[in-house]
Formats: sequence, structure tokens, C-alpha cells
Amino acid sequence: DINKQAFAPKMPCDFIMHHDGTLYFVECKSTIYNYITIEHDDKKGQIAAHQINSLTKFSQSDDVKCFLFLQFKRDTED
Repeated sequence: DINKQAFAPKMPCDFIMHHDGTLYFVECKSTIYNYITIEHDDKKGQIAAHQINSLTKFSQSDDVKCFLFLQFKRDTED
């Protein structure tokens, strides 16, 4: 069997940027539903537990900003 983790490392977020001495960590999520779920224990969610943990950990540091961008897609036909 091929170990899937060897090909898909757990990234802390979607984007890591640096500007004027500040480090930015950004996670982006998009959904067609009117809610976003978070992974808990063995229950899968749209936001993985390691992503929440990473953003929380990084946000404790000076000169670090963390963001979670959410896009709720809606059907625009009425």
C-alpha cells in the first residue's frame, strides 16, 4: 500500500506570507452550505483540526497575524 501522507503533507494553512516584519497565515474555505464544520476527534469537518491548531498556535506569537477566510456560495437564481 502507498502511504497517502507521503504525498499529501498536512499544511498548516493555504498561504504563508511575510510583509514589513509581520508573518501572515491564511486559511481559505468555501462551501455551498450556510455553515462550516470543524473536525473534532474522529469526526471529519470542512476545517481540519490541525489547521485550527496551527492557526491558534501561530497567533500566540508577536508579529504574526492569522486569518480564516470563509466563502458561502449561494445560488443566485430566484
